[in-house]
Amino acid sequence: MGNQHPSVAPYETLRCKDGYLAVCCGNDTQFRRLAAVLEIPFLAEDSRFVTNAARVAHRAELVAAMEEMLRRDTTDVWVARLTDVEVPAGKIATVGTAIDLASSLDLDPIVSFGDEACSQVRHPITYSATPVTRYQPPPRLGADSDEVRRWLSGESGS
Repeated sequence: MGNQHPSVAPYETLRCKDGYLAVCCGNDTQFRRLAAVLEIPFLAEDSRFVTNAARVAHRAELVAAMEEMLRRDTTDVWVARLTDVEVPAGKIATVGTAIDLASSLDLDPIVSFGDEACSQVRHPITYSATPVTRYQPPPRLGADSDEVRRWLSGESGS
């Protein structure tokens, strides 16, 4: 099913004018708001789409109708319009743009090790009681070879 949720619709990626948009429409109220923003409010009254179960059963028809409207504008425009009405939606992006976004939100997504090793993605969750405080760079190529060989051979070195 790719990016489609098996029991919720629309909960998937949808084609826009310039790329893909992830839409996570978790209930009938959100769907009505989505249909209104897409200027197809009549879909929310159509028996094929009025409930989540009906939308799942008629997903292909629903996606076709939504993508017809979404292709009229860019993902950035749709993200703004949908989030304004509290329909979860986001632009499909690259790892680099995701890191840029996290940085712009002051989430500190990168851990730097200086000249010792290349920077790494930080653990994405912040725990208040047990914060992650010990970050380590990955081992250099071959640094653990002897230990791994011992482990694979069944020799107990530790």
